[in-house]
Amino acid sequence: MRRLPPLPGTGRRRVRVREAGAGLRYLLGRRLLWAVAVADLVAMVLGNPVALFPELSQRTFGDPPGGGFALGLLTAAMALGAVLAGFVSGLFTRLVRHGLVITLAVCGWGLAVAAFGLTRRLWPAALLLVLGGAALMLLSVFRSTLIQQCAPDALRGRLQGLMTVVSAGGPWLAQLAHGTAGAALGTTWAITGGGLLTVAAMLLLAALVPELIRYRAGVTPAPPPPAPAAS
Repeated sequence: MRRLPPLPGTGRRRVRVREAGAGLRYLLGRRLLWAVAVADLVAMVLGNPVALFPELSQRTFGDPPGGGFALGLLTAAMALGAVLAGFVSGLFTRLVRHGLVITLAVCGWGLAVAAFGLTRRLWPAALLLVLGGAALMLLSVFRSTLIQQCAPDALRGRLQGLMTVVSAGGPWLAQLAHGTAGAALGTTWAITGGGLLTVAAMLLLAALVPELIRYRAGVTPAPPPPAPAAS
């Protein structure tokens, strides 16, 4: 890759707190961008059952105390799905409705998790997690692409930093949420309920922010018509 010179006035300098918050202000001021961030949180927090894998592998799939083959398979399945989706990522380069893909990816992840919670056989459970991991890969790719396309050059790095915080912090919140729900309701209700809640929350978000579904890559929204002149 060729070297990209810095934009005028953006050379090496000390970053102030006020400047660091510019990315957050920009994100909160754009409905499409904060909807993408919320969609990522919905998937990472409501539908991420990793905290329950140890109990599930022992009580449902017959692992010995401390973990065994089932725990290893469940833990690796989502990563395998992401890798497989990466191998065929060239098939997605012509998709321009990135917001719709994000919505479908989150819903697909939620449905895979919901079905996983009801499964009592190891290999079908692992297959569902593979499909879920592929959906998360799609979410990650199209989320990052949409942010890159919609953010101005001066704020692109800051917005990506915010999305990194969301992606990294969401799974930790999910462990707290699913661990608490699993202790209170059991693994089946916690996992399947979380998956269905993910789908419901994503559909609600898409209804509240229709710009997410309508967004097309490379298409700039038309400006509103001018107000009629006063007579």
